[in-house]
Amino acid sequence: VPCSGDGTSRKNKNVWNEWSIPQAMSLHKLQRKILRRGLELLRPGGLIVYSTCSLNPLENEAVVSSVIDDVGGTDKVKIVPLPAWLTTKFKAMKGLSTWLVPTSKYGKANKEEDVAFDMYECYADVPAKLKSGKITPSMFPVV
Repeated sequence: VPCSGDGTSRKNKNVWNEWSIPQAMSLHKLQRKILRRGLELLRPGGLIVYSTCSLNPLENEAVVSSVIDDVGGTDKVKIVPLPAWLTTKFKAMKGLSTWLVPTSKYGKANKEEDVAFDMYECYADVPAKLKSGKITPSMFPVV
C-alpha cells in the first residue's frame, strides 16, 4: 500500500527531508480502505499480504489490527506465520502490540497549542479538539 517510506532510510537518505508525522498519519485511513477492500475481494481460504516500507505502527500494526477487528476479529481473518523459506532469508520479528499515537503537530510547539509534545496510549486520552478526524480510534491498539 502507499506509505510514508520511513523504512527505506538506509537506501534513500532523502526520505527524512520529505517525511512528516501529518503525512504518515494521513495515510492510515487510505491504508485501512485498501486492506479492507482486499479482504472483501478475498476468496474463502485465500491469502492476502499487507506490506509497507514503513516502520511506523500507525501504518502497519494499527491498520492490520483495526481492520481485522472491523471485519469480525480473528474468527474471520487468520494471521498466519511467514513461510520457513522466507524467514531463513531474513530475520522476522513479531509485530508490536502497544504503541503511542502522537499529535499531528508533534514537536512543533507554538503559543496557541499546548499539545505539541503529547502522545497518547488510548483514544480516551485524546483531547476532544484532536478527535475531529486527525486522530482516530483505529490508530490505537485493539484491546
